[in-house]
Amino acid sequence: MRTIKFRVWLKEEEKMVYPSVLMLDGGGEGAKAEFFQHTISCVDDETIELMQFTGLTDRNGKEIYEGDIVDRTEHMKPSVMKNKPEVVKWNDKTASFDGLYANLWPWQEPEVIGNIYENPELVNK
Repeated sequence: MRTIKFRVWLKEEEKMVYPSVLMLDGGGEGAKAEFFQHTISCVDDETIELMQFTGLTDRNGKEIYEGDIVDRTEHMKPSVMKNKPEVVKWNDKTASFDGLYANLWPWQEPEVIGNIYENPELVNK
């Protein structure tokens, strides 16, 4: 069974929170996102960005969420092949997360190097 978790980027505070409880009330105008010791009123998701846990961890055991930037450097001796960092995002057409190739080969396991909100410069490398 897959663990369902979310994290939230608070746009106005420029802060990432990992709620233990998340309730989205009704949707639309006046929607409320309530967090453990943190309540935010939002309309049409203008004040928050909600990101889902992919159910996967990177090569260091760190949980991978939507919006994370992953490095897929291939560590295959005797050479190291550097790939462009990729952003993890949901793809409605394939019903999967793009930017992840976890468990493809042991030397291609992704490593979370940041996220698009706290480290946008990593995408532009």
